[in-house]
Amino acid sequence: MERLSLRSAAARVRHLLVSEGRGPLCEVVLGGTLKDLSRQLGLTHEVLYRTLATMEREGVIERKEGILRLAK
Repeated sequence: MERLSLRSAAARVRHLLVSEGRGPLCEVVLGGTLKDLSRQLGLTHEVLYRTLATMEREGVIERKEGILRLAK
């Protein structure tokens, strides 16, 4: 519930990584598709796709197939 109260999509993604991620880079292995993740975060899939692309471009996160993590 705490995550859903966050206003920005980027804040929700960061919260997911910090609260559920493993290791020093807060790595999260996705158990489904990005559409599944968007539902979990309470976002439309379009907003999630744009947010992840922006965060990756800004060097905040790294994405690999099925994995999200904070950038070094």
